[in-house]
Amino acid sequence: MGFGETLCLLKYFSWLQKLPIAAESKHGDNHLITYAPQMSHARKELLEIVKNLRAMGADEDLRVELPYIAVIGNQSAGKSSVVKAISGVDVPRDAGTCTRCPIECRLSFSESPWRCQVRIRRTYVSSGEYFNFGDQPEGLREIPFGDAITNKKDIELVLRRAQAAVLNPHQGRAHYVNMSFEQLQNERPDRSATFSRDVICLDLSGPDLSDLTFVDLPGLVQYTAGDTDAQWLVNDLVSEHIRGKCLILVTMPMNDNIENQTAMKLARTFDPSGERTIGVITKPDTLPAGSTGSRREWLEIFEGRSHQLKHGYYCTRQPDDDVRAQGQSEAEALAAEEAFFATSPIWSNTAQRNRLGTRNLVSALSEVLARMAGENVPILLKQVHKQIQACDDILSSLPRSHMTDPGTAVQGLITEFTDELKLHVTGTSSHRAALVQKVRSIYREFKDRVCRTAPYYVAHPNACIAGRTNFEDNSKMDDTGTSARPTFLQDIHDHMKRSRTIELPGNVPYSAKLALIEEFQKNWLCYAEKCLRGVHAAFEETVQQLIHTKFKENRQLESVVTVCITDLMKSCHETTYGHIRGAVEAEMMVFTQDEHGFLLYKNRWLSHFRGVYAGRIPVRRPFGKQGPNEFEGLGPPSEWSIEAVSTGQPSRSALQTLVAAGPRAPNTTHPVQPQDPYGSATLGDEGSSEPNGDKDDDEERGTPCTSSGRQVPRPPSLMEPPPQSRAGFQRNDPQRQDKLRAACALLAEIGIDIGPDGLSKLYDTDEYDLEMGVMAEVSAYFHIACKRVIDVVPLRIEQGFLLGVSNLAPKTLIHKLELGSQTAAEKCAQYLARGPDLVKAREEQTARKRRLESICAKLMT
Repeated sequence: MGFGETLCLLKYFSWLQKLPIAAESKHGDNHLITYAPQMSHARKELLEIVKNLRAMGADEDLRVELPYIAVIGNQSAGKSSVVKAISGVDVPRDAGTCTRCPIECRLSFSESPWRCQVRIRRTYVSSGEYFNFGDQPEGLREIPFGDAITNKKDIELVLRRAQAAVLNPHQGRAHYVNMSFEQLQNERPDRSATFSRDVICLDLSGPDLSDLTFVDLPGLVQYTAGDTDAQWLVNDLVSEHIRGKCLILVTMPMNDNIENQTAMKLARTFDPSGERTIGVITKPDTLPAGSTGSRREWLEIFEGRSHQLKHGYYCTRQPDDDVRAQGQSEAEALAAEEAFFATSPIWSNTAQRNRLGTRNLVSALSEVLARMAGENVPILLKQVHKQIQACDDILSSLPRSHMTDPGTAVQGLITEFTDELKLHVTGTSSHRAALVQKVRSIYREFKDRVCRTAPYYVAHPNACIAGRTNFEDNSKMDDTGTSARPTFLQDIHDHMKRSRTIELPGNVPYSAKLALIEEFQKNWLCYAEKCLRGVHAAFEETVQQLIHTKFKENRQLESVVTVCITDLMKSCHETTYGHIRGAVEAEMMVFTQDEHGFLLYKNRWLSHFRGVYAGRIPVRRPFGKQGPNEFEGLGPPSEWSIEAVSTGQPSRSALQTLVAAGPRAPNTTHPVQPQDPYGSATLGDEGSSEPNGDKDDDEERGTPCTSSGRQVPRPPSLMEPPPQSRAGFQRNDPQRQDKLRAACALLAEIGIDIGPDGLSKLYDTDEYDLEMGVMAEVSAYFHIACKRVIDVVPLRIEQGFLLGVSNLAPKTLIHKLELGSQTAAEKCAQYLARGPDLVKAREEQTARKRRLESICAKLMT
């Protein structure tokens, strides 16, 4: 418990000590209650606080159970007469008219003349939605209905107008403010609600009023001509008001049995012990002369011998309609009431004379209500403190005001935004690394796409000779849009033949190599453009989120900055795309100064293709389903170690493996042929029957393939060596491996480290050497070009787009926002101008906080 709550408890106990100070002054046999002045002041102060809280909608909005009196009763139970006697307000009650919405009367004593202000407080309808009264602010508020009233005779017509406005929310309250009685009578009730939960509030002050707050609720409906919804709404409305801690004032006419009083039954439902219920017996002059039993029964109830309540019962006698029509004054009505009880045989002899009449009822209600308010002071203080904190939270969430120096404020916001933007681009902190990580994933995707364009060369004449059936399954477009169909030696041979112009035998047309290189480069620009678009989208998302975070309190400035940054991003995107396009198009020019690297990769690929052709190495794709592999795709083949990268020679372990294995024939059904660049043994030979060498290629090549995949040996040509040639002898020699090791060792002793690949050239003279050389050169150049493009494109994007936008953003925003112009202060004020909704919200919360602080100060005093 805080200091404020402790202080309020002390004050509460002080009030409790004051409230019982009451003296009984005897006027004959009458016992009337009078109150000490200090108690009246404390009671008035408490009830004033309660009134202010209710006017703010505290009971609904703050969820505070404020003490008040709920006046309930059956229809025609004399409830309106009691309300009239307590407040002096003439409630409409002519034929066909009744209370159709709650009427909250807040009475307070004042030495000033009588005054009344009518207001309407919105609440929920049965559908759970707010009634719409037009231009009132959102939330629970009391809206004045017309001007203040200073003549009591005018209040009945104003109440009729207010009730019509409540029952017809679609019309708006201005429609009814100045209506005459005749216009109200002629108003079409087609869309009028039967009853409403909206509250008509009356703030009454005057010298003849007590400090009291009560709510007059619609009379409980017994029968509504089939309108069960109205009956349910009234019962639910009354139930909603009497639950909680309110004081229930039940009016019961003596001309009916108490067991028939629906209002009392409902009160018993929510207050079974009778702690909060006060019974008011009305119409004591309506019992016939012979109703002795009824009089005795009601007298037992009144004196507390039957149907007991903690606060007991009171009895009032109000003038009937005929007397009111004659214009009887309030003073005359009170005098007539006192005279009735003084002369009535039943009431003049009762021991509870202090419970007869309107004066005693009002005094008792004020005392009980003040006591209930005092009991709620600690709870009220706690709730008010909570709502003050809620106001502070809302105000802190609303945009701040920068009108003292708008230019400096805008400059500061721009600086904060651009600095934060650079941190996101560079990813210098963990919580700002999301953009960099996403961009890197886009770069990796671009790299994967480019790497998957690697030429898929298979060092076998064709698929039949290769002995594999899955090449056709791979002959479809992969996920990068690149064909996965392998290219065989015969395909390269045919391509070289189609490219042949005027060359000497043994020369490969350079155009053939260029065409193969252009084939794997043709989609690189498309991939680079897609990479740029992906980075742009990721960057734009981050920028938009950052703009909203930094400028959400200034919507106009947020819109201007968004347009400026979007234009800047578009400009940098176009510039960067031009640089990327130039870089990728430059790659179309086949060129490299990395001769060492090119030759290194060429020799490795040539060794790889020869190994595949000879059957020593299995066929593999440059990249598998798991994506590109740096070692297999862009590095040396799998049988070469990293040592070879720096030396240009195979490692000792690889050399020993190759020496131990020895060269194998490419295929037992594929005889070795002498080197022939275009596949003809007689190309350019004078004895050839076709000197131009234009024979059909299948006839020229040595091992045609049948439809079943079985090779048909070609008759040996004049160029073939004898059966015991060097190559054939070495392949069939069982001591070949030992001789190969000995030869390598002897060469190594004299400083010639030729390796097994060099030795193989002495005896492996294949007819597809030129084709494998083309494959090796194209694959080697792919290494060189691919490694360049997968770096240069991301670098262009980083430099031209990401860093370009972040570096140019400060200067661009200062220029676009005209912060250096003579009208900068005026423009900045416009940028920081709040919308009417925000201004209104801040004003409302500020005013509400002041009211709460004022109430809190009163509770603490």
